Amino acid sequence: MRILRLKTVDLTLSSSQKGKSSAINRVFELLQPTGKILLLLNGDAMPFPDAIDNLLETLSKDDRLAVVSSYPVIFTGESIASDILRLMW
Repeated sequence: MRILRLKTVDLTLSSSQKGKSSAINRVFELLQPTGKILLLLNGDAMPFPDAIDNLLETLSKDDRLAVVSSYPVIFTGESIASDILRLMW
């Protein structure tokens, strides 16, 4: 596993594919002793302008917190895709 440092972003690459949850667990292991923050954002997510700042603010207010999360906001529409998303969430 390699870590590429890009200014304030660390990109971790793996030579084998064991699934998303395995990769996330490995990154947690690497970050645990550093106190760094891990932000997971799906490639198709479109966070509201202050969403990430709000998550970081919530995390910084309480030392007992290790994880904060958000939830999807599904815009209503006249499509099958939006109907399916509403059913999923």
